[in-house]
Amino acid sequence: MIKYAMIMLLLTTALLSGCEHSEDTKPAIISEEQAVQIVQQYEERNNRFGELKIVAVEHTGHQYKVTWERKSNCESGTHILEDRDGQIVNSTVSIC
Repeated sequence: MIKYAMIMLLLTTALLSGCEHSEDTKPAIISEEQAVQIVQQYEERNNRFGELKIVAVEHTGHQYKVTWERKSNCESGTHILEDRDGQIVNSTVSIC
C-alpha cells in the first residue's frame, strides 16, 4: 500500500511540474525593434503616400502592439504581432 501511495505521489508531482514549462513562460523571440521593422516593411508598399512614423510600441502578453501614423494622407493604424514569430495577427487602419 505504501508503494502504491509513493507511486501516485511521484506521478502527481511529475504531472504538476510539467506545467511549469508551458508556452506561456517562454520569453519573446523577436525584439521590439524587430516588431517595428516588420510593421515598416509591411507598410512599405504604401510608401508613395509619405513617410511612416511609429507612434508607440507596447508588449503585452505574447503580442506587440505597434501604432503608427502617416500624416501626409491623414492615415494611422495599429498592427498586433505575435512575439514568437512576428506574424501580424490583427490590423486596424483609418484614413480621416
